[in-house]
Amino acid sequence: MSGADGRAPILPYFALASPLLPRLGCVTLRSLTPDPDVDEAPSRPFSLVALRYLGQAAVLLDSDALQRALLAVSGVC
Repeated sequence: MSGADGRAPILPYFALASPLLPRLGCVTLRSLTPDPDVDEAPSRPFSLVALRYLGQAAVLLDSDALQRALLAVSGVC
């Protein structure tokens, strides 16, 4: 199902399970570096790039692809 403008509806909220507790942080270009242990795109679904945030492994999520997948399995779209 699409909205009046023909675009897919936007999910206002969704949750992600994580083995770690989330914490608020200020992400700057200086705090991000390439992950030297990853030569190619991450193999996890919805991950765009592997990187390091203040020295810790992190991934940048593809939120648009995640939203499309959630809409597809929900039957909304």
